[in-house]
Amino acid sequence: MSLPPELRVLCFQLSSTPATDLPRLTPILLRHVLRCQIPLSSSAGNGAKADASASSVLIHKLKTQLSTLLNGKSPEGRFTAVVLIKAVVEVGGWEILQGAESWVRGLLSLFGVSTCQPSSSERQINSKIETGFSCSKGVVYHGTY
Repeated sequence: MSLPPELRVLCFQLSSTPATDLPRLTPILLRHVLRCQIPLSSSAGNGAKADASASSVLIHKLKTQLSTLLNGKSPEGRFTAVVLIKAVVEVGGWEILQGAESWVRGLLSLFGVSTCQPSSSERQINSKIETGFSCSKGVVYHGTY
């Protein structure tokens, strides 16, 4: 497996470009991702030892940079992260998807979707339902509805 230069360029551009400038570079970054299908979709054990090692380091760097952008405060950086994460998962397939839990949690929190953990208000509602008491506009009801 030959290491595509686009992977190195992609990592460099993500690390050296301010987050506010990333949306205008997104089409270029997407083209780089599409050209990196072989290293993104290959397991770490495939290919020549030197290329596999360099590839795994760059892929780890890419994942870290995307996670940093996704969890950052800049809306431009988060937008770019969402677009690139979608492309990386599509191109990399199962090899990328195996380690994408943090991206999934980040995307769910970004879009305001509740994860499996119930919120404190949901726990309070559930406990009121379980005990049979509910309070609405100052009136306490007892029993089932």
